[in-house]
Amino acid sequence: MNEENLSNWVFEIIEISNGIYQLKASSKKGLKIELEGLDPEKLLLEFKKSALEINLKIDEPREN
Repeated sequence: MNEENLSNWVFEIIEISNGIYQLKASSKKGLKIELEGLDPEKLLLEFKKSALEINLKIDEPREN
């Protein structure tokens, strides 16, 4: 994964309950991603994958 493509995103992971984590992310374009789970490292990987997919879709040329 190219981490440079994530420079327009900011995120935080917090433990919202004992062993339950929440990742909240937002992009400079106002897009948001929220994930919850048991493994913060897995949440981070899921976020990176989702954010990169979103970035690719946004950057695709649109057909008229």
